[in-house]
Amino acid sequence: MKEKNDSIIEQSLKTASIYIKIIAIIVIFGVLLSGVTFVQSGEVAIVLRFGRLVGDIPAEQVLQPGIHFSLPFLIDKVVRIPVQKVQEVKVDGLYTYGNIRDITKTGYALTGDNNIVLLEAVLKYKITDPVRYTLDVEQPVDNLKELATSSLTRKISSMSVDRILTDQKKELAGEVLEDTQKQADRIGMGVQLVALEITGLHPPGEVKDAFDLVTSTNVKNETLIQEAKRYREKVIPEAVAERDSMIQGAKSYKLERVAQANSDVSQFYGVLDEYRRNPLIVHERLYREKVEKIMEKVADTVLVPKGEQGENIILP
Repeated sequence: MKEKNDSIIEQSLKTASIYIKIIAIIVIFGVLLSGVTFVQSGEVAIVLRFGRLVGDIPAEQVLQPGIHFSLPFLIDKVVRIPVQKVQEVKVDGLYTYGNIRDITKTGYALTGDNNIVLLEAVLKYKITDPVRYTLDVEQPVDNLKELATSSLTRKISSMSVDRILTDQKKELAGEVLEDTQKQADRIGMGVQLVALEITGLHPPGEVKDAFDLVTSTNVKNETLIQEAKRYREKVIPEAVAERDSMIQGAKSYKLERVAQANSDVSQFYGVLDEYRRNPLIVHERLYREKVEKIMEKVADTVLVPKGEQGENIILP
């Protein structure tokens, strides 16, 4: 019986030893495979060996898309950075959800004319220097958010509330984007800002109705101005064309009348010279010409001497 138990124990130990060896082989194989890294398209990677960056120059430090080999994960740590992806940071430090009760404890911005506005935006960016972005700056997302909030506060403080809420939103976003990029470059964040989209910009809820009325009035005013400009652009060319046509017509009429007058004057002087030489002949000729013209107008009408009542009788 004792020999049988010893045999069972021995067999169990052999089986356990086999399983331990298999597990050890699997673990070792897994550790060795952890050094194989596949960097996908649109991203790069850096390798940290015991917390220090591997490589002396940027070309050695940044792994491009493809398969790469490094030491096991117990020694090397591979950090992937999505350099082609446009990432977003929500800038809501100047936005209050709900009514303002205590402005010292809620987000807001003070305008240049001492009014309050609430603003919410989205900052979009891409990573241009993965090493700096990952290692040189702590919490880069929070830093970008703070830089954008600070720039927004400065820019809004130099503008009037009416302009901010109406026609200067685009200008505000552009100036803040440029200023935030300069600040990010100054501290070496390794990012390229793509856009700043203002998703919420309005006055506090307590005065929102009044501001909406002002904004609506400004929009109507601008609409009327644009309509007046379009009407002007339509009417002025038509008036100019009509004026030019009338001037041209007047010039043509003038030339025609002057030519006719010159012709009449020439004809008159011609007759005058003949009359001075032969007044009776010219008188007779002119008389006959006038009579002929009168008779042409009379045509088939017959003139009869005065009737019994002493009246002229005209018959067709």
